[in-house]
Amino acid sequence: MNHDRSGRILVQQALLANPEFKVVADKAQQPLEVDCYETIYGTKNFARRYRGDALFREAVVARCAAANTCNHLARLFLGAFPEQHVELVCGVPPSTTGGFSRVAELAPAKLVVPDANAAPATHCARARACLAHEGQSFALEAACVKLERAVLQKCSGQASCSAVAACLRPGLK
Repeated sequence: MNHDRSGRILVQQALLANPEFKVVADKAQQPLEVDCYETIYGTKNFARRYRGDALFREAVVARCAAANTCNHLARLFLGAFPEQHVELVCGVPPSTTGGFSRVAELAPAKLVVPDANAAPATHCARARACLAHEGQSFALEAACVKLERAVLQKCSGQASCSAVAACLRPGLK
């Protein structure tokens, strides 16, 4: 494994679960507008510290016109994915090693409910984002593993987060 790019799917599903944010293709100019980029960061000279470590990881950068928008987005994201690292900075994030490019998965047209062909990690990210949006607190990482794949796919494919949470509730008790 040379890189870990799972962050973009987590951000995608967090934004989808919280439709008050508007993802724009160009520079965010209004409150609650977000435009997203990616860059990479890693260990010095991309050297692995341990066998199997990724050479680099991605950083998803959400630019906001208003600081409150970024603060709000960070809180919501960490509510769904508390194991992730979120850093709020003004300007260029530290420790980045590459240029910045648009994140294809975070284009406005790509913010869609996962279909049956989506990767299991996408279904799990949708479930976790929706459960957090609905105020549900479960051991979400373990929940995705313990749910049957067909149940997770069926539930995460629901149009609203309330429907996703209702569908998942019986399997998470």
